[in-house]
Amino acid sequence: MVQLLLEGLKRSGEIQCFHVNSRFSDDFEDIGRVRLGKIALVFKYCFQAIALRFRHGVRCIYYIPASPGRAALYRDWLTMALCRPFFSTLIYHWEAAGLGEWLKQRGTAWERLVSRWLLGGPELSVVLAEYNRRDADCFRSKHTAIVPNGVPDPCAQRTPREKAAARPEIFNVLFIGLCTREKGIFDAMEGIALANSRDANSRFRLLVAGGFWIEEEKVAFEKRMSELRFADGSPQVEYRGFVSGKAKEMLFEESDCLLFPTCYNAESFGIVLVEAMAHGLPVITTHWRMIPELLPKGYPFVVRPEAPLEIAEALPRLRAQGNQWNLRQHYLDNFTERHFVEKMKAALLSV
Repeated sequence: MVQLLLEGLKRSGEIQCFHVNSRFSDDFEDIGRVRLGKIALVFKYCFQAIALRFRHGVRCIYYIPASPGRAALYRDWLTMALCRPFFSTLIYHWEAAGLGEWLKQRGTAWERLVSRWLLGGPELSVVLAEYNRRDADCFRSKHTAIVPNGVPDPCAQRTPREKAAARPEIFNVLFIGLCTREKGIFDAMEGIALANSRDANSRFRLLVAGGFWIEEEKVAFEKRMSELRFADGSPQVEYRGFVSGKAKEMLFEESDCLLFPTCYNAESFGIVLVEAMAHGLPVITTHWRMIPELLPKGYPFVVRPEAPLEIAEALPRLRAQGNQWNLRQHYLDNFTERHFVEKMKAALLSV
């Protein structure tokens, strides 16, 4: 999203940006891990930002706060302690969600005090949905703007194929993203297993793409995947590993619907839902946090979190109905790259 924003603002020419690429992790496994090298990177990135302040007269700093967790929170403390005195305007872009709730429920009194002292009172908070206002309110943001994420149109030069009619014998159900229990990987597997057990002719196959964060969950996934077979011995679940670029695009094309049964504690948006809609895929997802806000009002394939039986009941209904809700048009009306950049530009110019 930062890359889309920088490219979009550069094209518009109305806002000049100086980017410090504050990357702390190289892969899924390193996210949230504590390393001394990361502390050194905080100082490196902060000094780069301060240098830009004096070299180019930059007075506004745009920052993406951490997801809930002590290591990331302490990093933000250090970043703001070093940088904030040098900038008159602070803008947060809340790409993660739930930090305020985490502080209230799991943080200590002194952590709440220090967080509000070092991080509180930004001039503007950009949040991804109405539900996500809570973090902006918790940190006493002076202004709040709702700007949903967007993605470039993957089908701009072609028409998405009709998914439901492409393969009558097997219905490919896609799970893509971080493969954790909270993201719903095991609920997805059990939902597929239940749907197939109800009707031997239904043949729903789960295609899984993404990385694993927790080794124990990877082992449990592989064991359960080996157990789930159709009568002819072919797998009900296929693991494709981490995919990106062309391989990711081809996987969306191969799939007939997206299954995103998340109950992730820090879920902030669900960008994979937007990617699926952009490809013309119907989706099954959960009534969790801001997720229903992303879909058309009254969309019927929203189930309760941690409810594989509801997933199993929704799959044949979705297969029978096809893509009657035309989620691609919903994407075009709300979540394109142009929508994202224009709304971000308006929010930034407001301060």
